[in-house]
Amino acid sequence: MSLGGLESSVMEEATLKAFFENDDIVAVAAAGDTGGDDLVYPAAYNFVLSVAAVDQGGNRASFSTWNDMVDISAPGVSVLSTWADGTYLSMSGTDMACPHVTGVVALMLSVDPYLSPSEVFETLKATAVNPNDWEWDMYYGSGIVNALAAVDSVYEGEDHTDGHYDSDGNNNEFGGIDYNYDSGDHESDDKEEAEEVGESYPPVGNYDFVTVNKRGPENPIPTDNDPSSVPNSEDDNGLG
Repeated sequence: MSLGGLESSVMEEATLKAFFENDDIVAVAAAGDTGGDDLVYPAAYNFVLSVAAVDQGGNRASFSTWNDMVDISAPGVSVLSTWADGTYLSMSGTDMACPHVTGVVALMLSVDPYLSPSEVFETLKATAVNPNDWEWDMYYGSGIVNALAAVDSVYEGEDHTDGHYDSDGNNNEFGGIDYNYDSGDHESDDKEEAEEVGESYPPVGNYDFVTVNKRGPENPIPTDNDPSSVPNSEDDNGLG
């Protein structure tokens, strides 16, 4: 959100809190261009990622608002952006820094769309680079956003596997990777136990799968049997 004001709103704060806690929506906002320690909203709410601005040398931009709510920084000085009538314009402001961070969030979620807002916040902060070699300060937050490190951090948290799975209807092994059936309160690596709690098992057949990640194996893609026989939602299989 490349916008802001000095007045807070109870309704606005409650809405953004609900986005964060209930809807898994990552809210990113410009810290402000006051040059002082003013609290600019919505960036100053706890459930919003507040973005300060730096110049090409990684120095804090003179206009960038600083306070204890700043989370992270990004380029915000003389940034070339789209403008009216199909033209481009060089502009400065934390409203230019904010989209840089939003773009990194999008890249992270493209790798793992199941990341929670908390995980996104923590990863961005952990991989940011602070010119002061401090963990955090009120000018840079945790530091300047590092797109490559943030995305790599998400990617490295997953096990990417290409392989083939032969189901005999009795085993639970996906290309050498064991998977525990999970029905909420019950986990089992045994087919019969899994069936007792209402879990289903892929039918006999040969399957190719592309990726197995930390969120659990994706539904196998049938190669030799009828695609309609393969469970395809979390409601009717134990693999989601």
